[in-house]
Amino acid sequence: MMAVIFCLEGKMGKAQGIFQLLLQKGVQIAPNLNKIAKQLHANARRDEALLILNATTESRMQDEETGKLLESLHKGQSGM
Repeated sequence: MMAVIFCLEGKMGKAQGIFQLLLQKGVQIAPNLNKIAKQLHANARRDEALLILNATTESRMQDEETGKLLESLHKGQSGM
């Protein structure tokens, strides 16, 4: 959750550090990050959802759903 908070505060370096630590430890949190992004988008917080999904991808923690969500947001679709 700290990585998500850092993303939303624009502290991407700190968020990436946490994501990298989780990746090194083999912790897969993409499903949880996807869920947070969906909730943000559902509450008209598209930009914040994109921050979370982009950080997930940049950290190489994404899963198939992450890619689909990103594509949907970039196309401007509301049906996440």
